[in-house]
Order: sequence, then C-alpha cells, then structure tokens
Amino acid sequence: MVDMPIIQAEGKRGDELVKTIKENLEKIGSSDKIVRLKVTGVSEETLKTLPTAVLAELKQKSFALNIQFEKEKIDESTPQFGRAGIGQIDERFIQFLDSADLKGFDKEKLKTDALRYLSSSE
Repeated sequence: MVDMPIIQAEGKRGDELVKTIKENLEKIGSSDKIVRLKVTGVSEETLKTLPTAVLAELKQKSFALNIQFEKEKIDESTPQFGRAGIGQIDERFIQFLDSADLKGFDKEKLKTDALRYLSSSE
C-alpha cells in the first residue's frame, strides 16, 4: 500500500488537478499497487470541472486507487462559482476567460469581479 503525498488543489481547475494526479500516479507505477491519495482545498469550481472519465480511467489502470477529496474552507466574502441566480452563465463566462487570450489583464481578478457581479442581487 502506498500513501501518496497530499495534493493541494487551491486555485486549480479540474483538468489541472487530474493532470497532477495522473503525473504522480505515473511516477510510482500504480498498476500493481494499492494507492491512497488525499486532495485538499478542492473548490466547487474544481469539482465541477473534474474530467470524471479521466479519473475513472486512472482507477481502472491502478490495482486499487482511493482518492479522498477534501473541500476548501469557504470564505463567505468571495462569490462562489456556480451560484449565480441566472443559471450557468457564470460557468460559461469562467470557461470563456480560461480560453481567451487576454494579455495584459489579470484573469483571476476578472473571474472574481465577474462572479461577484453575477452573484449580486442588485
């Protein structure tokens, strides 16, 4: 049995997190091992953007893989991803910001400001 080092997920999207998990599993060669992995600081955004098909594939390639996701402590002053009252527009806007070439702009500040605006009741 192998206990992997804890992975910190703060600030990572689901695809970035899965890439990190996959790289760590490849380093140890998990196909003949029982592996336990704890991921801390997992946000709502990260959970919503996790490519579950890739996770399932990683579990199939391993002898036994147990991944424990621990949610981040929520700062109530920061708007949370996926909670805008107008449906999925906040998710789509975040996807747009992640894919757009916005040189000279702080994407994280844009995300925070956009989520705060979309979550406001004004």
